[in-house]
Amino acid sequence: MARILRRVVAWAAFAAAVGFFWGATEAFINYRWAPKGVWRPDLWLPSTYNRVIFYAVVVGALAVLAEGVKGLMALIGRRGGGERRWRGPVAVAAVVASNAGWLVLGLIDGYELNLGVLKLDVQEAGPFFAYWAYYAVAGAGLALGLGFGLGGRRWARAVGRYAQVVGAALFVALIISRFVDGARRPRPRGPNVVLIVLDAWRADAFRPDLTPNLYAYGRENALVFERAWSNATWTLPAMRTAFTGQYPDKNVTRRRRRAKVECPTLAQSLRAAGYETVAFSANRILNRDSPITDGFENFYFTDWLPFLREVHFYDTNWYAPAVRELFHGEPSYKESLILTGMLRSYLRRPHRRPYFLWAHYMDPHGPYMPPPGYYAPADEKYILDYRPCVRKRRHALKRLYDGECKFVDDLFGSILPLLAAQTRTIIVITSDHGEEFWEHKMHTFGHGKSVYDTLTRIPLIISIPGKTPGVVKTQVSLVDLAPTLLVLAGREPPRTMQGRPFFTPDGRAVAGRRPVFIGSFFFKLLEGKPERQNAVVAWPRKLIVYHKRPSAPGEYYDLAADPAESRRLPEDVTAARLRESLTAWQAGVTREYESPDYEGAAAPDLRALGYIR
Repeated sequence: MARILRRVVAWAAFAAAVGFFWGATEAFINYRWAPKGVWRPDLWLPSTYNRVIFYAVVVGALAVLAEGVKGLMALIGRRGGGERRWRGPVAVAAVVASNAGWLVLGLIDGYELNLGVLKLDVQEAGPFFAYWAYYAVAGAGLALGLGFGLGGRRWARAVGRYAQVVGAALFVALIISRFVDGARRPRPRGPNVVLIVLDAWRADAFRPDLTPNLYAYGRENALVFERAWSNATWTLPAMRTAFTGQYPDKNVTRRRRRAKVECPTLAQSLRAAGYETVAFSANRILNRDSPITDGFENFYFTDWLPFLREVHFYDTNWYAPAVRELFHGEPSYKESLILTGMLRSYLRRPHRRPYFLWAHYMDPHGPYMPPPGYYAPADEKYILDYRPCVRKRRHALKRLYDGECKFVDDLFGSILPLLAAQTRTIIVITSDHGEEFWEHKMHTFGHGKSVYDTLTRIPLIISIPGKTPGVVKTQVSLVDLAPTLLVLAGREPPRTMQGRPFFTPDGRAVAGRRPVFIGSFFFKLLEGKPERQNAVVAWPRKLIVYHKRPSAPGEYYDLAADPAESRRLPEDVTAARLRESLTAWQAGVTREYESPDYEGAAAPDLRALGYIR
């Protein structure tokens, strides 16, 4: 028994040492040479902790496997050759092989091989190596040093033992520091904040016949904003706006080391106040590398393996995108099922401190492939032969989109009672943008390509404790969401936020709202892209102008009389004032823009979601 105990202790010390040195090295690399700014200085302790714990678990699993192999060899009558002689090399081989394997997976994800004509697209190989290679080198080199230090010569064994003792001690110290840090954080008395985003959910898809559960919840438990807009036309700039309170064109979203301007996000502000911050994302471009995830102490990607979720695999490891691509494939409704289970479990859990929870559903975003039972049998052929950019299929695609709306609404049937039971919780249910089905010009399909209300007008439902439900007709937009939630939580919005709260701390609506400004940033489509537009809304009038031709005649509509934006009005005095305000807005909000990544690590995700081809 004593021998077994010594062996367990030895392996535990080895796993703790390797886990600490490997995870701490990756954290240091992020700090010094952060690729795309993935280092989060406000979360250095939990980020390092998550890395160290994951690698310790991996090495521990390898230790169990090694002991199993040794036991099997003993059963068949073969000697293991001495633990000191093979333990280090086996661990080194496993670590090197895993690093090489993930690198190969990433390259397979980047290459496009067509065996028919032997075409090989190597365009993304360079950015991939530049982004990930030194993580693999660091991990493999660290394992080599520790592993070979365990066997061979006497001096090497001594170095290995000292490294294990020091690493294991630092491992324990990190765990203690993590819990001490949590205990020392302030415990605010403010309400919980829940933000649920349904990707690509357009305003006219919030109605009793299509989303009865959400509609009933909004009418019975919340304030329904009938005039709400997104300030952007696709997910990344829209969610950046929602979390930073800054206009999408052009904002600063990353708090960087040596940065001249620090712009805290909603999650960073609430975490600094003592809130527990957690995110559940089904959108693959809203992952841990995205700047808008700053401030979320716990980040969970929807996956099929709960173990990977519990060890923070997807928000810790550089090779997570390759694994996700290998096992998960294209987006599907299954991610919404997983996300619903995660959200339901979290809401039922007891919490020691107020929390800020963000859940981002992928549905009803394309590809429009609802599960069986949510589409007519005649439309099944459009799922089996899915071609989203064929205009003659517009009605079928819209029916499939509606099916995804119904599917998500049914999922909310199990969540909304839990939300309604939260007595001290601010609940927001909204969208990042709408969706188009060729209601206007030839290119107005999907999102990102216009500023019409089919794309920019969104549902917005806000439940405030003690606030009487009702319908709000004041015009609001996503840029005002972060400062509003901070005010309702009893916090002062940072001065960097350009939005203005539309509620007072006691829940009264703020009168005299500003115009809504909408900016667009288009994708690099192979067939070209439409001319960039900006828009301003001062209900009921809306003016659309062309970004590079601000003085040219634009599109002027009366949204009350013409909600479909099908009849242009001649510009009048009101239009002139709107044009002046839009020009001033463009001049006043311009900042250094962090442009979206169309190549490298982000390209497969953008391509899978239909943004680039």
